[in-house]
Amino acid sequence: MVPPNKRIQLPALRATANAVDVKRLEERPMRTITAFTFEQLNEIFTATAPSDGAGWCYRGQADNTWLLVPRAGRPEYAWHDLARFKEWRRQAIAYYPELPADDWECLAIAQHYGLATRLLDWTWNPLVATYFAINSEPAVDGAVYCLLAHKLEDVEEKTFEEITHVARYSPRAIHRRILQQAAFFTYHPQPTKSLEHEELLENPGILQVVIPARMKASLLASLNMYGINNVTLFPDLEGLSRHSNWVTQGITRLRGGT
Repeated sequence: MVPPNKRIQLPALRATANAVDVKRLEERPMRTITAFTFEQLNEIFTATAPSDGAGWCYRGQADNTWLLVPRAGRPEYAWHDLARFKEWRRQAIAYYPELPADDWECLAIAQHYGLATRLLDWTWNPLVATYFAINSEPAVDGAVYCLLAHKLEDVEEKTFEEITHVARYSPRAIHRRILQQAAFFTYHPQPTKSLEHEELLENPGILQVVIPARMKASLLASLNMYGINNVTLFPDLEGLSRHSNWVTQGITRLRGGT
């Protein structure tokens, strides 16, 4: 176990073979390495393992060139997101009678049901992050981001408006997905600003671990063997249906189908 304030020693892994992506990634203020095997991923995750819900947390993104911004910061959603959340909350009670009264918990519920918010999803479980890095976009390299969460202030009892820098939020298990995914959030008061440019995160505050596209399918099968799949991460009928579809696709490929 590595203390959260100690510089981690990572394996000397060679850079991604995609020269265009390398140039784009080198412009980002974070350290980037590429893992080519499950064993290399395990070595990295062992070096960054969190301790009792503190230290490093993880996020998977299916395309390693996507910025670390919440959905509310994307161009198609960057318009009065807090007002939109308030309106969503006013109507959501009809569909979700047990909607929390706490602002932060309600925002977390909105995030899990797909509303574009200022929250960015993270997890304390690196295998969960790996799943989200490889479960889609099969033709492009994915990435797992390792974040030193303790460098960020906690939202505590603050209001949305009182947060001036990216802050961390550890929710109660108010939803089964939060529990199953070991969920953790960062809150972004300037949602269009990418997290790697946050001045509170000095090197090595963020590490990007690139997963080559050619590894995605085999890693997905490995994670399923370890119980990381749609059924466990999305413990409802939607998750069960997704997993059933994935199994069916695998069987079809083995039989020589399309």
